[in-house]
Amino acid sequence: MMPKLHCYVATLFIISSLSCVYVFVVNRNLKYIKKRSSVGVSKGHSDVIITHMADTEADYNFNAIIDKTKVGEDEELDDVNVGKIKVDTEEEKSNNNFITTIQASNSNSTLLSEIVSITYDTSKSQPIITINFDTSSPEYRKCRRPIVRGRLSGPALTMIDWEDHYMSVPNNNTSTANITDKLIGRVVNVPFPGKYFIEIVGILCNKFDFNNDFKETCVENPISHRLTANDAFINIIDSNEESTNVSNENVTSDESIGHWILNQQNNASKLHAPLYTRFQPLSCRKPDEIKTSRCDDAINTARYDNYQFQFTDEAMKSIENSLFNASVIDHTAICSVGFSHSRLQDGYLQMAWRYIEEIKQEKIQALVRFRQVAVRFPSEITPDFMLDLAIKGTFQCTDLVVAIGQWPGYRHVSFPAYQKEMEEAILNLLDARKKMNYRIYLRSIHYTPLGDWSGTCPLHYDWRHPFVIDGYNDILRGLSMKYDLPFIDTNFVVSPMWDHSSDWCHLDKTVGIPECLYILSKVMEQFVPK
Repeated sequence: MMPKLHCYVATLFIISSLSCVYVFVVNRNLKYIKKRSSVGVSKGHSDVIITHMADTEADYNFNAIIDKTKVGEDEELDDVNVGKIKVDTEEEKSNNNFITTIQASNSNSTLLSEIVSITYDTSKSQPIITINFDTSSPEYRKCRRPIVRGRLSGPALTMIDWEDHYMSVPNNNTSTANITDKLIGRVVNVPFPGKYFIEIVGILCNKFDFNNDFKETCVENPISHRLTANDAFINIIDSNEESTNVSNENVTSDESIGHWILNQQNNASKLHAPLYTRFQPLSCRKPDEIKTSRCDDAINTARYDNYQFQFTDEAMKSIENSLFNASVIDHTAICSVGFSHSRLQDGYLQMAWRYIEEIKQEKIQALVRFRQVAVRFPSEITPDFMLDLAIKGTFQCTDLVVAIGQWPGYRHVSFPAYQKEMEEAILNLLDARKKMNYRIYLRSIHYTPLGDWSGTCPLHYDWRHPFVIDGYNDILRGLSMKYDLPFIDTNFVVSPMWDHSSDWCHLDKTVGIPECLYILSKVMEQFVPK
C-alpha cells in the first residue's frame, strides 16, 4: 500500500528535525549491513528500509522557510512570497488549492527563455508539475515541441512522467500547427515521504516526428539545460486527506516492483544533496582535464553512492519463488542477444544468480547456463545467421533475451528503419524457432548519459539521447504486442539512474545486477509449477 502523500514546494531550507531509520541496508558490494532503530520503520520493502519522518507536522510549516538574503531578521515575512517561492494566500489554501511556483534556473537557454512559469499543484489526486510556455506570440517561439526530463532525489529517486498539452497556431496561410503550451508532469511511484530535490532539464528544443531523420538534431547544451533552480525541492508529507493520495492508478506493475532508496550510512553530510544530471563537457577526457573542477563537478559518479536499489517485499518473494521453486531443468541456456550491453548482461546474470544464492544461503537447483549471441544491428539476424549458428553447434539457447538498440542509436538509425529491421529480425527468429525450439523475450534498451559525443551540437558520432532510446523502446513494446512476445521492461531500475554509467555507455553492476535479478525472475517463472 502506497502512503497517502501531501506535498508542498520549497526552494530553500526547512527548519525541522528528521528521524531517520535504516534496516538491512545493501551496500555497493552487495553484502548485508544490519542496523535497527525502534521508530519510524516503513513497511513494504525487503532488506532496505529507509524513511524520513517529521517529528511534528509543524516541522514542515511554510512559515519556517526563510531566505535571510531576502528578508532581514527584523522584517515581517510577506504572506504570499516567502523567500524565493510563491506561496498561495490563506484563502486559496483553505480551498485545498495548493499551487506554488518553482523557481526557474538562471541559465540563458533558449528553452528556458520561452517558459513563463513552473508550478506545482497538490490539489489533484496525484501531485502535478506544470511547465507553462509563452503563448502570447506562439508563432514566434523557437522551441515549439520541447522534450524535458525530470527527477526527484531525496529518500528515494523517482522520475517525473511528462505529457504534452498542445495548442493550435497558424502555420501558414492554409494550415495550422500544434505547439506545446504546457508540459504536465505527474509525480508517481514515490515510496517514502520526505524532502525531495527536483531537477528538470531540457533535452530537445523540438522533438522530431516518427518519420523524420534525426541525424541533424541537437540536444540542449547540458551546461545550461537545467530549467529549475539549483536548490528547488518538494516536501512530501504523510496526510490523511484522500484527495492528495498518490495512487497506483498510473503506475505500471514494473514501476512498483522496487525503488532506488537513500542509504543513510554512506555519507551523512551528503544525504540531502541534490542529484543533478551527470554529463560530459567537451575536453574532459584526459587525466589532467578530468581533475579540474569544471570537469569533475559534471562527470563524477560519487553523487549516486548514497542510493541502492531495493525490491519491495512482494517483488523479492516473487523473484525467490521463480528461482528457488523452478523445476530442475537440464540443458537450459539463457542467451543475451545484442552486443556489448548484452555481453555485460551475460556476466551480471551470473552475478545476480550467485547473489540471490548468497542471500538465501541456499543453492538454486535449476541447471542454467548463460551465453551471449553477439549482434550489433537487428538486420544481422537473418535466416542464414540462425542456420549458421545451428550448424556450428554454437547455438544452444533455450531462452533469448533480445536487446538490440545501442548500435542503431549510435548510428542514427531512424525510427521507421529500426522498426522495419526489428520486425524482420523477429520474424526470422520466429521462423527459426520452429526448428531450434527456443523462447523469445524482448528487453528494453538502456539509456546512456549525455557524453561529449551525444551532448554537443552538431552531433557527428552518437545519437543515443533519451528521446531516441524512448522511441526505440516504444517500437519494441508495439512489436512485442503484435507478435505476442514478452517485453521485459527494466526502466524502473535503469531510468532513475539513466546518467550513471561510468564509461558513458554501459550499466555498472550497481544497476546491472538488480536489472538482471528481474530478468532472471521473468525468464525462470515459466518453470515454477502452478
